[in-house]
Amino acid sequence: MYVVIGRHVAGALTAWLVFTAEGLVGCLALLGYALVTGADPGGPLAGPMLLVIAALLGAVLVPLLFAPAVLLGEAARRRRTPLVGALTGTAVAMLLAALYAAGVGLATDGSPAGVVLACVLAALAVVCPVLAYTLTVRAGRWAERVLGRRMLRSAPAAPVTGEGVTS
Repeated sequence: MYVVIGRHVAGALTAWLVFTAEGLVGCLALLGYALVTGADPGGPLAGPMLLVIAALLGAVLVPLLFAPAVLLGEAARRRRTPLVGALTGTAVAMLLAALYAAGVGLATDGSPAGVVLACVLAALAVVCPVLAYTLTVRAGRWAERVLGRRMLRSAPAAPVTGEGVTS
């Protein structure tokens, strides 16, 4: 039980790190766009604040989006193949992200085109973290099997004693 929880904690941490790295890539892309077009790149805190926002958003999304999606994918994997499980988890995450973005867009009175664009971008932004979470859990399961087999092979045989033997 603790091993399974440990695998999912490692997967959640991996998903959070990947989501934060996506924030860094987005920040660098915005900076590059500003430099190429001659636009204002923002203040000195623009980049670090985007990273902090991405890290906080990732910390919120792990329990609300990534973990449920991967757990549903794990349930589908038990009944079908691992590929179906990964695709199910990714599809659930994309649907949840689009629904969350639509909810925020509607709550803030966003334009319909802006809400649709936010839904598409949110759905695309969660693909890599969910796959990283899934691969981390799967790698943990594989490592557990490999280490279990090695431990069984290297375990010493029980010593043979003469107790209980009658002559």
